[in-house]
Amino acid sequence: MSMIETPLMRGLERVLDRSAYRHQVIASNLANVDTPGFKDQQIEFADLFYQNLGTDGAGDPIQQGAGVQVSSQTSDFTQGDVSATGVDTDVAINGNGFFAVSDGAKTHFTRDGRFEFKHGQSGLLTELQ
Repeated sequence: MSMIETPLMRGLERVLDRSAYRHQVIASNLANVDTPGFKDQQIEFADLFYQNLGTDGAGDPIQQGAGVQVSSQTSDFTQGDVSATGVDTDVAINGNGFFAVSDGAKTHFTRDGRFEFKHGQSGLLTELQ
Protein backbone atom coordinates (compact mmCIF):
# COMPACT_ATOMS: atom_id res chain seq x y z
CA MET A 1 0.00 0.00 0.00
CA SER A 2 1.47 3.34 -0.97
CA MET A 3 1.50 6.25 1.45
CA ILE A 4 -1.30 8.14 -0.38
CA GLU A 5 -3.67 5.19 -0.03
CA THR A 6 -3.61 5.09 3.76
CA PRO A 7 -6.75 6.15 5.62
CA LEU A 8 -4.80 8.95 7.28
CA MET A 9 -3.69 10.38 3.95
CA ARG A 10 -7.20 10.13 2.46
CA GLY A 11 -8.56 11.94 5.53
CA LEU A 12 -5.94 14.67 5.25
CA GLU A 13 -6.70 15.05 1.55
CA ARG A 14 -10.42 15.59 2.33
CA VAL A 15 -9.58 18.15 5.03
CA LEU A 16 -7.30 20.05 2.66
CA ASP A 17 -9.96 20.01 -0.09
CA ARG A 18 -12.57 21.43 2.31
CA SER A 19 -10.13 24.00 3.62
CA ALA A 20 -9.32 25.13 0.07
CA TYR A 21 -13.05 25.45 -0.66
CA ARG A 22 -13.52 27.52 2.52
CA HIS A 23 -10.71 29.83 1.40
CA GLN A 24 -12.32 30.20 -2.05
CA VAL A 25 -15.57 31.34 -0.41
CA ILE A 26 -13.71 33.80 1.82
CA ALA A 27 -11.74 35.14 -1.17
CA SER A 28 -14.97 35.64 -3.13
CA ASN A 29 -16.52 37.51 -0.19
CA LEU A 30 -13.48 39.79 0.05
CA ALA A 31 -13.27 40.36 -3.71
CA ASN A 32 -16.91 41.44 -3.83
CA VAL A 33 -17.02 43.55 -0.67
CA ASP A 34 -17.69 46.72 -2.74
CA THR A 35 -19.97 45.08 -5.34
CA PRO A 36 -23.47 46.59 -5.10
CA GLY A 37 -26.08 43.96 -4.25
CA PHE A 38 -23.52 41.25 -3.44
CA LYS A 39 -24.53 38.92 -0.63
CA ASP A 40 -21.67 37.14 1.09
CA GLN A 41 -21.64 33.41 1.58
CA GLN A 42 -21.14 31.35 4.72
CA ILE A 43 -20.30 27.68 4.72
CA GLU A 44 -20.73 25.20 7.52
CA PHE A 45 -19.05 21.85 7.90
CA ALA A 46 -20.28 18.61 9.46
CA ASP A 47 -18.34 15.60 10.65
CA LEU A 48 -18.45 12.50 8.52
CA PHE A 49 -18.81 9.06 10.05
CA TYR A 50 -16.64 8.29 13.06
CA GLN A 51 -15.74 4.76 14.05
CA ASN A 52 -15.30 3.87 17.71
CA LEU A 53 -12.09 1.88 18.09
CA GLY A 54 -12.44 1.20 21.80
CA THR A 55 -11.59 3.15 24.91
CA ASP A 56 -8.44 4.52 26.43
CA GLY A 57 -7.24 3.87 29.97
CA ALA A 58 -9.56 6.57 31.35
CA GLY A 59 -12.59 5.04 29.66
CA ASP A 60 -12.87 7.76 27.01
CA PRO A 61 -13.72 6.60 23.49
CA ILE A 62 -11.00 6.33 20.88
CA GLN A 63 -12.50 7.40 17.56
CA GLN A 64 -11.27 7.46 14.00
CA GLY A 65 -13.12 9.83 11.70
CA ALA A 66 -13.55 10.14 7.97
CA GLY A 67 -13.14 13.92 7.88
CA VAL A 68 -15.68 16.65 7.20
CA GLN A 69 -18.10 17.65 4.49
CA VAL A 70 -19.84 20.90 3.59
CA SER A 71 -23.22 20.69 5.32
CA SER A 72 -24.62 24.01 4.12
CA GLN A 73 -23.78 27.09 2.13
CA THR A 74 -25.97 30.09 2.76
CA SER A 75 -26.16 33.70 1.63
CA ASP A 76 -26.44 36.60 4.03
CA PHE A 77 -29.61 38.45 2.98
CA THR A 78 -29.53 41.12 5.70
CA GLN A 79 -30.19 44.68 4.60
CA GLY A 80 -27.09 46.52 3.45
CA ASP A 81 -26.42 50.25 3.50
CA VAL A 82 -28.59 52.46 1.29
CA SER A 83 -26.96 55.65 0.05
CA ALA A 84 -27.84 58.29 -2.52
CA THR A 85 -25.87 58.08 -5.77
CA GLY A 86 -27.27 61.11 -7.57
CA VAL A 87 -28.28 58.92 -10.53
CA ASP A 88 -32.02 59.10 -11.34
CA THR A 89 -32.22 55.45 -12.43
CA ASP A 90 -30.53 54.03 -9.33
CA VAL A 91 -33.03 52.52 -6.91
CA ALA A 92 -32.88 50.50 -3.70
CA ILE A 93 -35.07 48.00 -1.91
CA ASN A 94 -35.59 48.75 1.75
CA GLY A 95 -36.38 45.44 3.44
CA ASN A 96 -37.04 42.08 1.81
CA GLY A 97 -37.29 41.48 -1.93
CA PHE A 98 -35.43 41.38 -5.21
CA PHE A 99 -35.54 43.08 -8.59
CA ALA A 100 -36.64 40.66 -11.32
CA VAL A 101 -34.56 41.19 -14.46
CA SER A 102 -34.64 39.26 -17.72
CA ASP A 103 -32.01 38.50 -20.33
CA GLY A 104 -34.78 37.68 -22.82
CA ALA A 105 -34.67 33.97 -22.14
CA LYS A 106 -34.57 33.68 -18.36
CA THR A 107 -35.59 35.75 -15.33
CA HIS A 108 -32.89 36.52 -12.78
CA PHE A 109 -33.19 38.12 -9.34
CA THR A 110 -30.86 40.76 -7.93
CA ARG A 111 -30.57 43.33 -5.16
CA ASP A 112 -28.32 45.53 -7.34
CA GLY A 113 -30.42 48.61 -8.11
CA ARG A 114 -28.10 50.24 -10.66
CA PHE A 115 -30.13 50.64 -13.85
CA GLU A 116 -29.83 52.72 -17.02
CA PHE A 117 -31.92 53.50 -20.07
CA LYS A 118 -30.91 51.57 -23.16
CA HIS A 119 -30.80 53.92 -26.20
CA GLY A 120 -31.36 57.10 -24.16
CA GLN A 121 -34.36 58.27 -22.14
CA SER A 122 -36.91 56.68 -24.52
CA GLY A 123 -35.33 53.22 -24.31
CA LEU A 124 -35.82 50.22 -22.09
CA LEU A 125 -34.64 50.37 -18.47
CA THR A 126 -31.81 47.81 -18.16
CA GLU A 127 -29.23 46.66 -15.66
CA LEU A 128 -26.04 48.68 -15.61
CA GLN A 129 -23.39 46.73 -17.51
